Amino acid sequence: MRTKELVLLQSSIVSKLIMIAVVFVSLILFSGCSKSGGDQSNEAVKPKLHSSKKLTEASRVRFWDSLAWSCERYKFNSDALIPAGDGILQGKVTVDGSVRSNLKLQVLFKKNRHTSWVVSDSNGVFRIPVTRGTYEYVGFRLDKVSADNVLGGYVLRRPLSWGAKDPDCAKKIVVGKNQVAYVPDLEFIEPIRPIFPIDNGEVSTKKITFRWHPFPGVAYYQFQITDLGDLGSAVKPFFRSVDFPKVKGTFLSSDQLDVKFEDKHYYSWAVQGYSDTGQNLSHISMHQRPTLFRYVKPR
Repeated sequence: MRTKELVLLQSSIVSKLIMIAVVFVSLILFSGCSKSGGDQSNEAVKPKLHSSKKLTEASRVRFWDSLAWSCERYKFNSDALIPAGDGILQGKVTVDGSVRSNLKLQVLFKKNRHTSWVVSDSNGVFRIPVTRGTYEYVGFRLDKVSADNVLGGYVLRRPLSWGAKDPDCAKKIVVGKNQVAYVPDLEFIEPIRPIFPIDNGEVSTKKITFRWHPFPGVAYYQFQITDLGDLGSAVKPFFRSVDFPKVKGTFLSSDQLDVKFEDKHYYSWAVQGYSDTGQNLSHISMHQRPTLFRYVKPR
C-alpha cells in the first residue's frame, strides 16, 4: 500500500467505523431483541466526516461499548442521587474471568435514581454505602477515562435487554442496616477476534476466506460485510438482518456470498456468535470497531 493511501485510510477509518457500527447494530438487532423491530433497510447511509485531529484522537485503543447500560429508559438526574447511609451495595468487575481494579462506575435504579461514583478495588470488588431501602436495579454507568484505561478493546459480556427479557431488569435489592446487598456483577470480554483479513490490511486474491477465532459456547456464527467504497462515499451493507449468513465453523469463503468485490474499495466485516437457542453470546455495540480491509483486484 502506498504511503499516501495508508495515510488516507488512517485518517478516515474512525468516522467510517462509527457509521459502520451504527448500521451494523441496527441490522443485528432482530425484532425479538430490538425495541422497534420490523424489517431493516439496505439503503446507503451517508457518513458525517470529521477533522483529522478528532479522528487521530478517537483512533486510540478504547472501550468499545456504551458507557451506560439500562434495561429501560433512564434519564440522569443529579437530584436523584442516593445518599450515603449505613447499608452497602456490592458487586464485582471481571475481564475475561479475571478481576479488574480501578474501574469507576455508578449503579442505576428505577425512578432515575443512581449511586455515587465508586472504584473497584484490587479484588475487582466495588462497595457503595447507601441508605436503607428497596431498590430496583436497571443498569450501570462508567466513567469514560476509567473505562478506556481499564477496559480498552473489551465489551460487556451480556448487554442488558429491555424489560422482561433481562432477568436482572427491575430486580429488587433490599438494603438493611449494616448489611451488604449484591448487585449484578459486570463481566467484560474480548470480542470475537478476526484472523483474516486483518484489520487495515490489503487483499488481492480472487477468492477470500474469512477466518476468525472460536468463541466459547457458540453453536453458530452470523457474518456481516459492508462496502465502504473509497471511504468518501456512502456505506452500504450487503445483507438485511434476516439474511445474515449462518456459519457453523470459524471460516467462510467468499464463494458462498453473493458479493462482488470492487477494485480499490474498502470493506468492513464482523461476526456474531450465538448459542444453540439463539442467544447472542458476543454482541457488537455501536462503539465497537469492525475489521476493515482494502480490496485490490488481482491482475
